[in-house]
Amino acid sequence: MDESPEQGIHPPVEPAELVADEPQTKWPKVIGVISLIYAIGGLLCNTFNGVWLGVADMIPEMFRGGVEIPPIVRIAGIVQAVLTLGVGILMVMGSVSLLRRRRAGPGLLKKWVLLRMALLLLAVVAMVLTGPAQTQMHRSILEFQNDMFREADMTDRIVEKTDEELWQKAMLQGGIAAGLFAIYPVFLGLWLSRKKITAEVEQWG
Repeated sequence: MDESPEQGIHPPVEPAELVADEPQTKWPKVIGVISLIYAIGGLLCNTFNGVWLGVADMIPEMFRGGVEIPPIVRIAGIVQAVLTLGVGILMVMGSVSLLRRRRAGPGLLKKWVLLRMALLLLAVVAMVLTGPAQTQMHRSILEFQNDMFREADMTDRIVEKTDEELWQKAMLQGGIAAGLFAIYPVFLGLWLSRKKITAEVEQWG
């Protein structure tokens, strides 16, 4: 008996080739979250500082630690707070764009780095130029503390310092603060400027 031809024969089908998506790098999420937290925290602290400078004189001396803010220091601080607020909003925008892997995100953050470093430099210059007022402010704090020690009959804890010593202390504290505030901007600027990172960002939408 002759074999009948097979019905419904189909050519062999090659298994579909699976195209795996290239795994996404994690740094945009990590850097984006850190930058967003940094920005929000900075905005809150900056807003509090600006409000403090504006209403400090209305707060009882006991609750402000005897601080007497000279007008020049107040004006310089408020101006710096306003400028820092604007720069902080820029960082929030850049952080959100980075989290969404938008090409504009790293660009906004690089602008933030430049502006933030400029503001830190401006703050250091302003601190040096307002040296006498800074010394006066630190003097008011020291005298308030000494008066409390006298009232509590703790004269052994009274500290006497010259204006030069107070000036040096103010500059040292300001320098340390500026250095600490510069750590993340410097890191972020260097990270986003890496060739590998720049090449990856160019592929984003």
